[in-house]
Amino acid sequence: SDSNYILLTDTVEQTSFPIWNTELAWEVDQKTLLILRSQWAHLKLQCFSVNSSDRSELIGYSMLDLRTASDRPGKEKWISLINPRVRGLHPEIYIGFCILPNMSPPSTPTPLGYVPSPLGKSVENLFDVQDDAINNVEERKYDNDDLYRIGTDGSEIFLFSITINFGANLHLLLQDTISFITQQQFPEVDEPGLSTHGYFFQYTIFESTITSTRFYDLTHPNIIPETATFRILSSLKDMKDFLEKESSLVVNLYHDDQIIGFSDIPLKGLFDLKTGEPRSLDRVCPIYNTKRELPVSADVQIARIGLYLTLKRENTETLVDSEPLTSSPITIERSQSTLSENVDQALTREQNSEHKYSILIVLESIKLNKDIKNIFIIYSYPALGISNKSTQVIPNVEAGLDVILVNGTNAIDVTMTQQRLKRYFEAVPLLMEIWQNNEPKDVQIGVATLRLEEVFLSLPTIDEESKAEVQTFTTLTPIKSVGLVTSREMGHISVSIRLDDHGEKQKTILTNSNSGTNLSELPNGTSPEESHSMERQSSSRSSTSLSVTKNDCEGSSSCMSTFRSDIFQQAEENIKFTKEVLAVEKKNAKNQSSLKSKVQQLKAIDRQLQQSILYFQTRDESLLRAEKDFDRRWLELDRQFEQRKKEMQLQFQAEIQNLRIQLDCTKKAQKHYEAQWLRALQILAGTHETESEEAMFWKGLKETDQCWWQVKKMAEEEIEVIDYEKSALGILKGEIERLRKSFSSN
Repeated sequence: SDSNYILLTDTVEQTSFPIWNTELAWEVDQKTLLILRSQWAHLKLQCFSVNSSDRSELIGYSMLDLRTASDRPGKEKWISLINPRVRGLHPEIYIGFCILPNMSPPSTPTPLGYVPSPLGKSVENLFDVQDDAINNVEERKYDNDDLYRIGTDGSEIFLFSITINFGANLHLLLQDTISFITQQQFPEVDEPGLSTHGYFFQYTIFESTITSTRFYDLTHPNIIPETATFRILSSLKDMKDFLEKESSLVVNLYHDDQIIGFSDIPLKGLFDLKTGEPRSLDRVCPIYNTKRELPVSADVQIARIGLYLTLKRENTETLVDSEPLTSSPITIERSQSTLSENVDQALTREQNSEHKYSILIVLESIKLNKDIKNIFIIYSYPALGISNKSTQVIPNVEAGLDVILVNGTNAIDVTMTQQRLKRYFEAVPLLMEIWQNNEPKDVQIGVATLRLEEVFLSLPTIDEESKAEVQTFTTLTPIKSVGLVTSREMGHISVSIRLDDHGEKQKTILTNSNSGTNLSELPNGTSPEESHSMERQSSSRSSTSLSVTKNDCEGSSSCMSTFRSDIFQQAEENIKFTKEVLAVEKKNAKNQSSLKSKVQQLKAIDRQLQQSILYFQTRDESLLRAEKDFDRRWLELDRQFEQRKKEMQLQFQAEIQNLRIQLDCTKKAQKHYEAQWLRALQILAGTHETESEEAMFWKGLKETDQCWWQVKKMAEEEIEVIDYEKSALGILKGEIERLRKSFSSN
């Protein structure tokens, strides 16, 4: 308790080691804290036991000094509970007591009270709306179609689409809450058949609330991509101003009717910086819990949501038909032509940048540090739609042996931009969970995560069959055990990733072109048909020359001898030419055979070169992986060293602060003891004076008593002398009487 604040934990079962795991916190300003510390204020921590009749009994209490509170979380200690009625060993409680600066905004949302402001409600001052509009964002109908109006100069129709693609690591939002523990221990509570339970995303835009389909598993969320499209009547300038005013969209994650997380989706970047035209964006944003904190897992992973935002123009024929007659036809035609050109440019640019990818994920083998039976692996990659894929159950895994995994292969074909795929690989890791198949239920014993962006570091190769650019990556992913020993490594999984890039997607022409088609150029080499035609021309050339000579010499017999000699000469020339042609053909055949053999040799050399290249590529990949692993280990060691250094510094500072506090307490106690000592000396001095007076009195009394005893003794001696003299006189009297009697008788 603190002043008027009383903070209570939930009741737990009374055992020898009860676990509360509850944070009790309240806010206090700096001035009040300084006053409380200066006054040596304490907090009283009480522990009660409650019976079945709700009667509480005090087990013990402890006083917490505000000056000894730590300035950072995570420093726990055991404290004893004081109870005067208990003798012997006192019960102890393990707590962490710290005072931290409040870094959250003043209005921290709660699961029931946090309601973000919807998009499209606070823009009254930005646009000037006429009387026939409704506060900047108005829903009107043109040809039975719903439109939202933004601004007053609405000459174009925009399509604004929002698609929730995936969610990753959503279980981190509930890992410290009772509902998550209940779900893990009693999974039958959230059966898919119960429509009232489950998780879903919800966001509000243009005063419309959009809710996604429910899913029932945060660890492996089966999120169906759903697209919400809004038709907006506006101008390019008003649309830009509106998106600059409403800079973000809040997407909430609900469990039943309670918000368990939210994400701020920035709306900036929906317009191209160079051309100023609308475009599509892919966002992967973190999800915060209701305390506006970003929970981080042991392997430095956070909860994320993936969305696809699209803003583009729509054909405005229906809008033109319903426009008033005051608008100019020239303006309408110009806007239509500009619209078609911009749509062509945007779609052509987007399709040109998209590639067709084939992604192959292979879980090859597993190696554990100890013998475990009946295990299987559940792996998922929600960014590409891979969810709850399971391998075959392995009956026995011996320690230190690699075991081949069956059904660990998953292939998927996607079409997206390279930047989008890299963003997915960087933001979302491949999650692999190791489960043990027990008879009552399956138990998770380990988890492993792999960041897929390392596949882009490997050297690309060209596949001969598909002509695709192939990048492969094989690594050993460590397995961390879950439960009480989360940080212990229990083995590793061999994972292979293959990425095939089939090139850009074929461009689609949206408008008709007036230019003619371009003819393909013919090859420079001579075809077989051309070679045969050349041979036919060479063979017919001799026959043509012979016929001409014969016609010239038919009329004269004198020329017969000349004709015969010419015939023999030309026949000899033809035979010689034919021999030369045959020799050339033989030579060409030999050259072709030698060329074929050389081609075969070159192919063999090329295969050897490809094998050498693959060998060197694998070696380079292994060197790159080793270098990256070395850098990662070096960074991890450096981070651990810095963390250890900071912890030691904080520990030394805390010890110095405690020693200072103890020194102050010792000084104050010393001053108090000195004051008590002076007071005791004063009391002793007064006591000494009183004792001296009493001693003098008793001394005088003793002397008087001694004198009295002396006088008494002297009197007794005198009495004894007198008695002796009396007895002597009596004797003398008897003698005298006897003598008298004797004289008288004589």
